[in-house]
Amino acid sequence: RYDSNVYFVPGGNLEDYVTTVSPQLRVLHKRQLVQGTIGGGLTAEAYAKNPGLNYVAANGAVNLNLDGAMSSLVRGLGLSISDLYSYTPQTPSFVAPNNDGGGELSDAFVQGIQARRANSHTNAAKVEGSYALSEDLSFTSTYIDQRRSFGSAVSVPTGVEQGGLIDTTFQTVTSGPALKISTVDTITVSHQYQKTKLSTG
Repeated sequence: RYDSNVYFVPGGNLEDYVTTVSPQLRVLHKRQLVQGTIGGGLTAEAYAKNPGLNYVAANGAVNLNLDGAMSSLVRGLGLSISDLYSYTPQTPSFVAPNNDGGGELSDAFVQGIQARRANSHTNAAKVEGSYALSEDLSFTSTYIDQRRSFGSAVSVPTGVEQGGLIDTTFQTVTSGPALKISTVDTITVSHQYQKTKLSTG
């Protein structure tokens, strides 16, 4: 691809040609008691004019559906667990969210402007429990823990100064009933609590 400004700063000739290679592997497991997906991969980028920006990033994802196992213990009980991890020196603020289990992180982090390259670690874990009181009425509770931390910054052109980055932690709990009123319509009432922690990286 062609990038007109690889450092995300004004002024100068900052264009470059970038080659990206991103192999990914996904393993699916489907049984009556447990269904799951485990995947991961690498992303490598090589810059023609700025080899100091070359990098290799990593990502991983685990999704487990334990509804069958839990229901065999207590009828109507369900449980699912997922975890997504990513390491990259690229600017994850501009990464599009992907909710299909392919390893991209939640859109809770895809916001604001991060006009700086820095090594970052992002992890999003989710646990969802449910209990079906009947075919039409169920109760669901979800806990989500999302964390992003920044390490060392990637070098910028001489004379350019950039401020620090902010490590972020989101913890969210959502609970409430769901009432199925037709084959296509469901009414839900939920309460959400979120705690946010910010610190300078």
